[in-house]
Amino acid sequence: NVPVHQYADSLNQYISGSRPEIKYAELQRYLLFGNFGSPLLIKTNRDTFSATCTMKRFSREYMKHSPIASVFINLNDSIVYINYGAVKSKKQMEKYFKLASDSNRDILIDMTQVYRGNTHSAFNNFIHENPCKYAQVKYPDEKSLGKLKSEEWKITQKSQTRTDHKSSERKQNIYVLINEKTRSHGEYVSQILIHCLGGIPIGRPTAGCDGDIRFINLPYDFWTGISGIGIYGPNMEQYQIQGIQPIKYIPAQPDEFTGDYTVFLKGVVNKYIYKKQ
Repeated sequence: NVPVHQYADSLNQYISGSRPEIKYAELQRYLLFGNFGSPLLIKTNRDTFSATCTMKRFSREYMKHSPIASVFINLNDSIVYINYGAVKSKKQMEKYFKLASDSNRDILIDMTQVYRGNTHSAFNNFIHENPCKYAQVKYPDEKSLGKLKSEEWKITQKSQTRTDHKSSERKQNIYVLINEKTRSHGEYVSQILIHCLGGIPIGRPTAGCDGDIRFINLPYDFWTGISGIGIYGPNMEQYQIQGIQPIKYIPAQPDEFTGDYTVFLKGVVNKYIYKKQ
């Protein structure tokens, strides 16, 4: 008999994930979701006590944690909140980001609830330089085995009608809230916000799993996957595996997961953004 965390550590090499926090999240996901039709039998041994129970498994949608559904919140007279994960369209994102920019208040953009989306192009007309490089990418050269190709990823301002909102002329700060749940598309958009709009990353390191997935089938119905491209910051910052690192670290706290999420956001503002010296 071994403690649960030691058993989980023994499975690390079989669980996908770039960092321990992500591996634990994946292990939890496999246990909770698994085969929906069959329950999970759990036996617990602790000293002389032993207990067996059956745990029902749930669908991913049932277990999906959405602490806040609001897209736009006035947190106080100095800062407004935008929940990127709740935005439904590019037009809606443009509307709320312009509203926040026009308010001359600081902006807190939440990238911790992002699952997928295609609204990031809404930021194109707010970039501080045109075009703006936000990533350096490397991928295999199919014509030369063992060599890598390299290219720059940029966004370009499509319209000249709102140059007065460029971040080079914007007086307020943009804070980008990230943590280990910021993965894949969320990391991609966070890079744009940080490198092209001058966003300040706060929170905890991201998952470090931005990139495509190449699936590999193994014998006995096993499969694994790797990323076929390396995505770096514009100056070759290491984001894959290590994740995007916050400038201001915010430790995990109860209100972030189970309490009133608005209370957590106001705590972030008061304790970490506008903390008095």
